Amino acid sequence: MLVMAVGGFLLLPLYTRTLSQADFGIYFIVRANTDLLLYILYLGLPSAITRLYFDYRPSGRQFEYLNSILMFFLLYAALTGLVLALWGRHAWHLLSPTTPAFPYIWYSFAVAASGFLSAVGALVLRLEEKIKRFIIIQLAASAMLAVASFVGLKILHLGLPGLFASLVVGYTPAALSLVYMIGRHLRPRINRNQLWSSLTYGSPFVVTYISFFFLNRFSTLVLQHHVGLAKIAIFGLAQQLATIITIASGAFGKALQPNVFGATAEKATEVLRRSTRLFIVLMFCVTAALMCFSKELVAIVAPHRYDSSAVLMLVLVAGNFAQALCLISSMTLEYFKKPSYSAAVTMVGAVLSAGLSLFLIPRYSLVGAAAASSIGYLLPALLGHLIAYRLSKLNHFSMIAFSLVAVCAVAVAVFFTDGLGLAWWAGFGLRAGILLAAVMAAGLAFAAAEQMKLRDITAQFRKAR
Repeated sequence: MLVMAVGGFLLLPLYTRTLSQADFGIYFIVRANTDLLLYILYLGLPSAITRLYFDYRPSGRQFEYLNSILMFFLLYAALTGLVLALWGRHAWHLLSPTTPAFPYIWYSFAVAASGFLSAVGALVLRLEEKIKRFIIIQLAASAMLAVASFVGLKILHLGLPGLFASLVVGYTPAALSLVYMIGRHLRPRINRNQLWSSLTYGSPFVVTYISFFFLNRFSTLVLQHHVGLAKIAIFGLAQQLATIITIASGAFGKALQPNVFGATAEKATEVLRRSTRLFIVLMFCVTAALMCFSKELVAIVAPHRYDSSAVLMLVLVAGNFAQALCLISSMTLEYFKKPSYSAAVTMVGAVLSAGLSLFLIPRYSLVGAAAASSIGYLLPALLGHLIAYRLSKLNHFSMIAFSLVAVCAVAVAVFFTDGLGLAWWAGFGLRAGILLAAVMAAGLAFAAAEQMKLRDITAQFRKAR
């Protein structure tokens, strides 16, 4: 969570106050293209490792399995680099006609390739439950990213090249740890059965990754044809700050995955049942806090010319909350080895988001882009839970629906509060009151849900007796 926070928003004050607003807009355009390249390089392999690693671990062949994945990735990355050298310029201009392909295409490739190795390295540390080493490496990665960014931007004045170089530096510790862990198992060979099972299992995740690209980044691509780089920077800042919700939910999910995937069906169901309600309540409180103090957060991380990002944040944060709710359903589907269902649901949301982007952005500009992204997350959140319910029989639909309505209510309340033209201290106090009321309501809802569960358990006990 700390590493994602450093790269996601803790360094934003350095970026916004060092780069021009146009360069900051280019940064988000390049990151959008980097995400697409990253999904192409991933091929769903990290998700496959998360699940299939436990199939090889009992026999002690997990590092042989990782060797096959690493050797394949090196060959695949080299082939991808060759394709980019030959035809990358045409693809780049198709995606981002206002931004030069070179040298940015190679920055994207370097960040994507190093990001894959880092993701797998951190993933294996978690799966092996090497807690201390994981913490040390993650803290080292955060420190190296922060130092490299400061040196590149403030001391050497390298601008965007220095910024992208610092991202690669931040991925180095976890990537090197992967090589170290495999160690003596490194061989220039690939087990075809291991690779094929991973690619087969991971193929639905490729669809999921591409769908996430349309949900998260397609609006940025469409915006390039309707607004200038300065407005893209404003939208990108709001989108980046809204990922605080994704960072918080992702940290919870990564902690939960080994317990769920390594458990029997009965225990996994109990873990999901025990965690889902608390997860929804906690994420709602984080979301409400981020909405209520969005103006202050934007003021901290960026100059006054970015102030309009606060309004966009209200819409984008609601969408990221809906995305966070997909975590439990997607984890349930992965446990039952049904990732294709999750991919199908996400693809439906991506198609909806892309269609809304093409319709809303020409009419409503930045607000239309934010609305298209957020609405696209609502459908996967609801459909994913309904499909997961058929497998696990865990029904939290009413709590999910209520939390989504409550988040929208908080956003509307904050929006109208900001429009009252109150003094800073009065507006801050009123929004703090909204947050307190939202947290109290969430706590009461959680207590009521637990009370209902206790009554169900008591009734079952009496019936059994």
